[in-house]
Amino acid sequence: MLIHITRLTPALPLLLAGLALAGGPEQDQLPAPQPPAYLALPASVNWSNRGDFTWQLRDSSQPRRTEQSPIIAHYDRAVSTREQQRAAGRLEIRLQQAWFDPLQETPPLPAALAGTSRGSSTHDYFIVQFHGPILPEWRRALASAGHEVLDYVPDFALLVRSPAHASHSLDQFDMVRWVGPFAPAYRLSNELAEIAIHPGHRALEEVRVRGFPGEPLSDLINALGATGARLHHSSADSGGGAIMRLQIPADRLIELAHIRGLAWIEPVHEMAFANAVARGNGILGADRVGAELGLFGEGQVAAVTDSGLSTGNTSTLHQDFQGRVIGAGWGQGSCGTWADQNAHGTHVAGSVLGSGVRSGANPGQASYAGTEAGTAPRAQLVVWSSCNDFSGIPDSPYQAFWGALHSFSPNLRVNNNSWGITDPSAFGTYNIFARETDRFIFDFPDMVGVFSAMNEGRDANQDGVSDLGTVLPGSTAKNVIAVGASENLRMSGGLNPGAGCSTWGDCFGFPANPISSDRISNNINGMAPFSGRGPTLSNRLKPDIVAPGTNVLSARNESHQEGSWGPHNAYYHYIGGTSMAAPLVAGGALLVREYFARFYSYSTPSA
Repeated sequence: MLIHITRLTPALPLLLAGLALAGGPEQDQLPAPQPPAYLALPASVNWSNRGDFTWQLRDSSQPRRTEQSPIIAHYDRAVSTREQQRAAGRLEIRLQQAWFDPLQETPPLPAALAGTSRGSSTHDYFIVQFHGPILPEWRRALASAGHEVLDYVPDFALLVRSPAHASHSLDQFDMVRWVGPFAPAYRLSNELAEIAIHPGHRALEEVRVRGFPGEPLSDLINALGATGARLHHSSADSGGGAIMRLQIPADRLIELAHIRGLAWIEPVHEMAFANAVARGNGILGADRVGAELGLFGEGQVAAVTDSGLSTGNTSTLHQDFQGRVIGAGWGQGSCGTWADQNAHGTHVAGSVLGSGVRSGANPGQASYAGTEAGTAPRAQLVVWSSCNDFSGIPDSPYQAFWGALHSFSPNLRVNNNSWGITDPSAFGTYNIFARETDRFIFDFPDMVGVFSAMNEGRDANQDGVSDLGTVLPGSTAKNVIAVGASENLRMSGGLNPGAGCSTWGDCFGFPANPISSDRISNNINGMAPFSGRGPTLSNRLKPDIVAPGTNVLSARNESHQEGSWGPHNAYYHYIGGTSMAAPLVAGGALLVREYFARFYSYSTPSA
């Protein structure tokens, strides 16, 4: 299903009711296109090597700043375990539930999750590892023998679907190093694997599952029903497998993992928002780009997926957005409006493309320097309200989210997302939303997805250094721009001397120096310690870029002030977070697109 976004023009009334469920016209349809494996370790062991990074599971005796600090990542520059292993001929299969060289050891999976899967007897799923980087002719050889390649598994392995009559032929190829079944344990995220083995007194778990591509939705629903699961929502296969949200008794998660047609099972985490000096030449350089190249976002369209915008009415909007909102919607959300339900979305949109007219900007003269204008003050805007409960964000985003935005306008190719998961148990994970986002941007490489790295950074061991491994989905997607927060340069206003607090220790509880006594926005080369840091559980580096995220001054929602770091005047206020850093980067992406369009006539530059 393709969700429609209402196109807004000054001459037309806003007809937004029912927008979310409207079916798109035919021409708009898109083509169907870790923490360590702790279950495998004795209870007395809580270290597991991951290349140059080591992930430590916390026990209750270790100090922590909050009660939500389960993992710390440590980096040793002097040791390169991964290189040592490869030099010794070691090639690992790396999954959330197991890291192992299949020629040297058997993954010690829990017996209940190591058996065979249940389901269709016509085919099964296998991991096929090769002796080195996978060549195109190797893929073709598998296909010629009836094996369907579905996904890549590090290192040098493929997940394949094999007909029952042909599965024995997989290990006959000279280039194949090892073949093994896709075990039930591999379907479970780490958070659910522990619950599956030790459900205790837990009753129902809300989970999101993805089927393998091509598995009939009706067969999957029938199999889910046999486990006692209660289906809440299902989305048809758009090329990456059907996606479903359901509740299931905790003591039946093992049965769920044994369903052969399922590829992945993860918990449903609650999402949250990741709460003009920045645009100047001292940091972003947007003033210089405008003065020397005349780039202000002209001809570009940005989508801002957030809590909404201002009043949600084009005739009464904050003046910095007047005349430039060309579309708005809320997906399948419960809020029924694109009005900003708190202060977040208006501030974020202002950083992307606010005109700054309420601070003295003169758009007619292209005069934005020294004002509170956003990075791309002449770009147009499409508002996608997530609603405060995030019901506006679909479980299956390929077509219902990314597809709706991409098809709205050929100039809408940048989407800012200053929100994500906040549960520390999801640190570094790669979830269904991230995978579907990656799949869409791979298929439509002109789409730019900007995500905040979230604000769960912490100094749990109180050593005065923000811990590694705190980045969270959706910024863990591979094909998006993940944005962390650096310090702004504002010596007054917001959280500065004279306010309630002005240091990282006083304002955010960071316990040890040099962080604790440091001012919040006095050093543009400093990182905000709350900013999510990599690596991901698969050792990918995140975030990809940082931008100012402390005491950022931007548009103020006149009717709501939640999360504000302090007012500036009736039209602007200060907020901080990676939420405030991401839109500055999104605005920069609009300027880059305008640059290629104007100076090189590239109408569809890739992300």
